[in-house]
Amino acid sequence: MSLFELRKMIESLAPHFEDRFILGVQGGALSEGLDVHSKKLKGVFVVGPGLSGLSFERNLRAAYYQKKFGEGFNYAYIYPGMAKSIQAAGRVIRSEDKKGLVVLLDRRFPLPQYSAAMPADWFENHATELCEEGILDGIAGFWERHDKRERRSEGENEVYA
Repeated sequence: MSLFELRKMIESLAPHFEDRFILGVQGGALSEGLDVHSKKLKGVFVVGPGLSGLSFERNLRAAYYQKKFGEGFNYAYIYPGMAKSIQAAGRVIRSEDKKGLVVLLDRRFPLPQYSAAMPADWFENHATELCEEGILDGIAGFWERHDKRERRSEGENEVYA
């Protein structure tokens, strides 16, 4: 499917976003060059760091960075993979006033070698701050807190504790 055809498909789905779930991958046309500018796009689930498969070239790169910095696997696999994950997270936040939920689904994300590649403002001290025991409760809590702040900023007469 060409990028033009993909854009047409996304545009045709846009009026129905409130009751649709769109799946994509961290790579290819759905990860680059396609913006979904809809207020109805509420969140992104990033399933695993976007690590590339093993390859001869990547292993050469790992050997080079291992010799030079002692971090071959990080430079050859983790950092490029995390760049894909961060880019995927960026699908939901397209402007300063946009609010959305990003869910990182993988136990590796809080590990130091992965969290070191995350934007500095994603957590205060440690990536474990991003971890939730119950994913559905965490998502519901996010939207509840967001809705309360939004109501306060709109000047409604309701008071929230």
